[in-house]
Amino acid sequence: IDEIKPQLQEKGCVFVYVTGETSPMEDWTPMIQEISGDHYRLTDAQWEALCQELNIPGIPSYLILGKDGKRAWDNMSEGGYPGSERLQNEIETALTK
Repeated sequence: IDEIKPQLQEKGCVFVYVTGETSPMEDWTPMIQEISGDHYRLTDAQWEALCQELNIPGIPSYLILGKDGKRAWDNMSEGGYPGSERLQNEIETALTK
């Protein structure tokens, strides 16, 4: 996704990354320095609640919200990386709504 991020950010896209305590702090802290976006590390209880609320099957999973805050697209039913082209298309569609 790194190759498409800058042009999407110029269009107003904000990238938010959320993980739980299963990501070791000593690995997570340096990693977020290299990935532009907003990063959140949740407690196990918060992560479990979020996964239940959004039906997150695992990591990675993607959720795209439109400017109105409503869900525009997600891959919660299958999980995994859908590919840069698919993400870019879905994000650009959401940015036009």
